[in-house]
Amino acid sequence: FSYFNFMFKIALQTLARGSGLGNEFTIRAIADSSRSALGGDTTGSNNTALGADASRYNTLASSSVAVGALAAYGNGGNYTATGYTVLGVGAGFSMATSSDFNTLIGYGAGNLLTTGRGNIILGAASTTSYSNRTTGNDNILIGTNMSLPSATANNQLDIGNLIWGSALNGSSTMYSTGQVGIGSSTPWARLSVQANNGDTNNTLFAIASSTAS
Repeated sequence: FSYFNFMFKIALQTLARGSGLGNEFTIRAIADSSRSALGGDTTGSNNTALGADASRYNTLASSSVAVGALAAYGNGGNYTATGYTVLGVGAGFSMATSSDFNTLIGYGAGNLLTTGRGNIILGAASTTSYSNRTTGNDNILIGTNMSLPSATANNQLDIGNLIWGSALNGSSTMYSTGQVGIGSSTPWARLSVQANNGDTNNTLFAIASSTAS
């Protein structure tokens, strides 16, 4: 442990390093004391940051969670965002102002995301470009090394590059008006099923059957 400089900040009321800061918990376990979790936060509250440079440049963080080195870092410089949960080394690395209420989980998840809000990305991105989301709101991406059809559109769904959806615009108890595609990233019907080049199974849809007949 001699190689690490541990710093614990626990604030139940107001932290001395900024007026109005309260209810924050940060842990830094690194040799470089300049790489402070929540290091740029001056007036935020109710934040948790663990890891070198986690939420580093969020200057007005509120109700946020960042766990992992460079999680929610803010590669473009100072930004303000609230209500996000970012777990994983380098996840949310490029977050910028208005990147509120994102849930990014996995190594490098959403690392190119800047101003998009309300996105859910579950799965690691071993290469930066795989997690291609840059802007856009309310998208859902599930799977390792997956990319959404558009890096900037809203209301998209991609599960493992097998199930796609569009116009996921519902909220609360309101239904979404969009479409779901199996084997198609551009479904035109409420449910579209499509065979792709190289598919060996010509049965696109079957009811009450778990084996070929």
